[in-house]
Parts: sequence; structure tokens; C-alpha cells
Amino acid sequence: MRKSAGFSLSALKAFMAQSGRGASLAEPAANDSHHASDLWQTGLAAIDMHLPAAGLDRYAVHEVEPFSTRHMQAASLFTLGLLARLRGTQPVLWCHTSSHIREYGRPYAFGLERFGFDPAQLVLGDVGPDRNLPFALEEALKTTGITAVVGEGFRPDFTLSRRLSLLARRVKCPCILLSPPDGQHGSAALTRWRVAAEPGPKDANDPKGPGLTSWRVALTRTRGGIPLPAIDTVLPLSTTPYPWRITWDEETNCFTEAAPVSRRTLHEPRETSRPDRTNPSILGRATG
Repeated sequence: MRKSAGFSLSALKAFMAQSGRGASLAEPAANDSHHASDLWQTGLAAIDMHLPAAGLDRYAVHEVEPFSTRHMQAASLFTLGLLARLRGTQPVLWCHTSSHIREYGRPYAFGLERFGFDPAQLVLGDVGPDRNLPFALEEALKTTGITAVVGEGFRPDFTLSRRLSLLARRVKCPCILLSPPDGQHGSAALTRWRVAAEPGPKDANDPKGPGLTSWRVALTRTRGGIPLPAIDTVLPLSTTPYPWRITWDEETNCFTEAAPVSRRTLHEPRETSRPDRTNPSILGRATG
């Protein structure tokens, strides 16, 4: 993973200049229709069927937000899963603000390999203060020879998200906005995903580990598709209204439905070799 302590907005601009820049901002073509090559799928039919043309648009802006700030890392992992499904081989530009780096840290290089993601493919850019993020995202999208752009920081308003959407369509590059929950705001993003961490099924390769990476996911916005923010009926939780429980399959590098969670209690009675002290005959011999 390409990163150094001094990698700042100026270094990111230098990388963009070296890679080349795309055309200027423009409106999308009038015959803007979805083609198979313009889509990328999660690999899970239960989710893809709710998306326009059964897949995500490669040339649009998509938002990922956690249920609460403590689920921010889960939202980052879900974003990595979406990026892995792009099957791209070019660099991914991940722009994040200094405040988010202090609060949530950076993606861990060795953890990327679990998603079939080459750590050398990820270019991290510390853009500094929050006010620098809009400019950094627009300049990153204009860079040629990249797979995608990720913006981690505050949620852009409608005007900025519209500019990013038009630019993503013009240069044919997807943009994922990873933002903490901050209420309902207008947005031009094509989809919005809401994510929460979920205890995962046991990992066969690491039985004593924390389990496979899993999430609860809701599709709260999808233009031209079917949003699904319904209450989860698999394991109802009043504070987690998510219809899907999914996990990451490291063998196929795609999302799959998570195995049902065991309903056993935390303090399940265990078998013991102690005598049954409720047996009258045993009590009689002990007191006789």
C-alpha cells in the first residue's frame, strides 16, 4: 500500500499530474443507458435484484454510512468489499481527512488481502482539513488509469454530490463516499448503503478467531431500484433495522448470505459429573 508520513494533498496532486487527467466536467450523454460492462454486482442475488439493472452503476456516486459512529470500521470494510467486486487492476485513490484519520485510522494493508485486494493497489491520500476534501475528490476523479475513488470524511451536500456525479459519469469512474451518520441530507448519489457490524460465522481456517467478516446491510436509497430499509426478521433488533445479514466469502471474493446465528443463551447449562442432589435416596444416605 503506497503511503508515507508526508503524503499530503500536494503529494496527491503530484500523483495525479503524473498519471494524467481526464476531461473537464460535463453533463452525461442523453442516451445514458446501463450496459452490462457499466455495472458491478455484489454477487448476492438477493441484493442485486434491488439495484437498477441488477447491479451498481460503475460511473456514478455511491454512499456508504454506518448505523452509528462505532460501526465506522464495518462501513470501511463493506466499502472494500464493493471495491473488490470491481475486479479492477488499476490504483484506487482513497482520500480521507485528517480528522477521520485521527478518529478511525487508516485501512490496514494486510487486512486488504482477505478481500482479494492487492495492498499496492491502494493509494491513500491525507487531504488535511475537511475543506480540502471536495477539491481532492474532483481532482482524483479526473485522474486517468484508476479503478475508483473513495472519499472518507464529512457527507457532501447536494451541490457537491451532484458535481461529483456528473464528473464520475463524464470520466467513467465510480466514486464511493464513506461518511459518518449525520442526519438526512439531500444527495445526488445513486445509492446509499447503511451498514452495521455483525458477529460472523466461525472461520473454518481459524476456529478460535473472531469469525468471518459480516455485516447487517440496508439499501436506504437507490435511484431506479427498490430500496429496502425494512426491519430484519432473521434476528430482530429494535436498533438495527437491516434486511440483510451478509458475510464475505474469501474463496469467491463476493458477498454471501450469513449463516444463521446460534440462539443459545450466553450461560447455557453444561453437563457435569456431580451427583444429582435432588434425588431423595442420595440425600437420605448423606444425612443418615
